[in-house]
Amino acid sequence: MPWAEEVPAIVHAWYLGNATGEAIGDVITGRVNPSGRLSLTFPRRLEDVPSHGHFHSEHGKVRYAEDLFVGYKHFHHRKISPQFYFGYGLSYTTFAYSDLVLSVPTLSAGDFALTASVTIMNTGLVAGTEVVQLYVALPATSELTHPPLMLKAFAKVVDLAPGQSTVVALALDKYAVSYWEERIARWVVESGVYIIRVGKSSAPEDLVLSGEFVVEKGFEWNGL
Repeated sequence: MPWAEEVPAIVHAWYLGNATGEAIGDVITGRVNPSGRLSLTFPRRLEDVPSHGHFHSEHGKVRYAEDLFVGYKHFHHRKISPQFYFGYGLSYTTFAYSDLVLSVPTLSAGDFALTASVTIMNTGLVAGTEVVQLYVALPATSELTHPPLMLKAFAKVVDLAPGQSTVVALALDKYAVSYWEERIARWVVESGVYIIRVGKSSAPEDLVLSGEFVVEKGFEWNGL
């Protein structure tokens, strides 16, 4: 979309059915404050898409050469700036993020539960709804290459009035920091420092809060 920078906003309404016209009209006129967030990444160029170059099958086989770096993970890994980031969306108001607090500084296999709390304030002039997004980066000391950021929790704050603030709690468990190790056919949680980043989208400039926690001793597990 070479013209995207020339307009103040773009309404992407997808397929809304018979009430599409009324719904879009409510958003454009301000009767409804939009709060939708992108569930995918919009690239600037087709060449920036991770599957570009090997999209079609060869002799009945499809190569998934992007490996783990699918969608927004690819753009962060390759440091490519897309047209619109995963999790991005506009509002008629603004929100401020502050006071990221982690319930515990260290975690272990026997007691793996962490809550990240963050304060959200509506700093605009109208009521609005915000989607708070939490991303995790696995330890930099890992012997494997992981996506630099992975969405692990989110919460929607509904109809926050101007000047009003609230505390949002986002829970993390071992599922949030484990990965499947195919060489041993088990889930793995590595020891090391895990980085948490919180914001309104996956864009680097939108992830305004950060913190960290430590897994002192790694562990493996099976099942659900």
